[in-house]
Amino acid sequence: MVSKSKLTAIYQGTLVEYDGPQLAYFITSRDYPMLSVAVDHPELGYGMFSVELSDALFDKYMLGKTDLASLFRHSIASRLYFLDFMAGSQGTFKLLRADVAEINNDDFYPSRGIFSRSHTSSINDIAEVGQVVERFFIDGRWDARDFARFSGKLADTYALVRIADKLDDEIAEEDKGLLIGLIDERNWQGGGSYGGFYGEAREKTKRDYPLSVAGIEYHSPGYIDMRGHEDTLNEVVGAISVYRANRESLNEQYRSLHKLLQREGLLTADRLANFGTTSTADLAVKRAIALGDTLGLPNVKLLSDLAGPAPVFVKVVLSFFRRIRDLSVFYAEGRVRSEVGDGGVSGAG
Repeated sequence: MVSKSKLTAIYQGTLVEYDGPQLAYFITSRDYPMLSVAVDHPELGYGMFSVELSDALFDKYMLGKTDLASLFRHSIASRLYFLDFMAGSQGTFKLLRADVAEINNDDFYPSRGIFSRSHTSSINDIAEVGQVVERFFIDGRWDARDFARFSGKLADTYALVRIADKLDDEIAEEDKGLLIGLIDERNWQGGGSYGGFYGEAREKTKRDYPLSVAGIEYHSPGYIDMRGHEDTLNEVVGAISVYRANRESLNEQYRSLHKLLQREGLLTADRLANFGTTSTADLAVKRAIALGDTLGLPNVKLLSDLAGPAPVFVKVVLSFFRRIRDLSVFYAEGRVRSEVGDGGVSGAG
């Protein structure tokens, strides 16, 4: 017998359609992907058996490296739910916990050998569901390099904020591994490491709420429309506003941390190098957490725990700061403004 849970899920789209959705894609209220298969359930009008997934497992499935049945059968019981597809409200559905008998009932599980290549709809066809278009008004002289700089810095910061937003104390081990791998793959000795880190971070955000250019009007005054997750975009623009309001003090915090890395010979050292003393490392991490917190980088303390050696975490925060600082220059020069004052973003449709 199904029982209520506190969780809900927002419908994103149908991946397999045969006389109604047979496999549907949702995002849960914990911000995790969820796949649901149509089943016959005596208590539900249009029953769907559902599994909440880590980002890493969802990516593995979408890349064709595991089948649908494995996602369900290897899941822990607390991530298995039912929902009634006929009982949603504006695309939001209450999740019902599966009991032991239901979890052990083979009739609810998808057949083996169903891979993402069997979908009748591409994930790209439904990726825009749940996204908004935000308009940045532009003025002055812009060329292709200016557009690339602005959209590139925005995409970098958006990607890190989006990933950090999903961190919490209950983060799945697979997702911890994904973030740790994202950091460990870099040597953190120079610009190439940062470019690689943010490039890979952008790739990781393409699965649920990617940031993309939705439209451009070149002639001044014009605009750049960016499509993405509304809260994440607002957090990035909020960070720009905070920087602009506290530029001198934040620049001083940045310089202090940068000089500390320089004094310790860590600016171009590889990721395994560390501060000379534990007290210095603790001080650097504390200051970096404060800087990240001030800028609104989500879950920055947990990020510090997952980033490995202290210098690597400090470098990540400083790289985020530099991108926010560079974006703020466009605002300070009067070349960019957001529709709600200088610091807020509102939808363009």
